[in-house]
Amino acid sequence: MDKFSIPTLDNADLPTPELRKQRLEAFLCQKAEAGQDTTQCISALFYLQYTTILQERHKALIEQSKAAHKLSMQQANEQSAFSSLQRVCITAFAILGLTIFTGSTLKWSLSSANLPPVTEHQK
Repeated sequence: MDKFSIPTLDNADLPTPELRKQRLEAFLCQKAEAGQDTTQCISALFYLQYTTILQERHKALIEQSKAAHKLSMQQANEQSAFSSLQRVCITAFAILGLTIFTGSTLKWSLSSANLPPVTEHQK
């Protein structure tokens, strides 16, 4: 390829935006040295830069979205665990309260029944 030949911009030769940008910059320099119009090359460079920035922002947004989703899932799991523990504690105290209430009620009813004392003959 001589100094003034136009390079091809095939996607096979330029798989990444960075390589395309480098190739366009080289082409821009060649056109400028030759005194040719560089408007289209500059426009193409601005377009590549713009799309690269958009892709980077899109990737950053996706990563932020994944991080936010992970955080919300952790919070939901913690809330679920706390709710389960709270239910277990409430149930345990309810059973304890019923046991104490039943025991004291039974003791009170036995003491107020005025039953004759149990003797050896009655057994």
